[in-house]
Amino acid sequence: MKFIHLGIVVLLATSPVFAQSPKPIISCLLSDGTRASLVAELSADGKRLFVNLDKKTQPAFTDMPDTDFFGVVIMAKCAPSSLIFALNYGSPYLKGVVLRKTLSVIPSNESILQRSPCPAVFIVGKSKCGW
Repeated sequence: MKFIHLGIVVLLATSPVFAQSPKPIISCLLSDGTRASLVAELSADGKRLFVNLDKKTQPAFTDMPDTDFFGVVIMAKCAPSSLIFALNYGSPYLKGVVLRKTLSVIPSNESILQRSPCPAVFIVGKSKCGW
């Protein structure tokens, strides 16, 4: 009986060793001809997202490097020359990314993506909410 319990403890202690490789979600062609892929690592807490870009794999969310975000992928789409995805990591918390590579230089004082005053709407460039 002790042998069976010891086997279960060893199995549980070494379970991260048998973790699954990340599963592809979507792959998009960017404007410079490279491909960006969104992949997910499955766990009991949900999916942890990574981006494959320029033959490198990195966490999908780099704004908080000491935090791992696990959750449900609520959006993953290819737009013209862009990869767009969002993760729900516990209601009401959402985190999203628009990944795009451009060949032109954009002045640092110019806003590329601007949060609009309208709820749940992202607007490129200057715009006003017309309620």
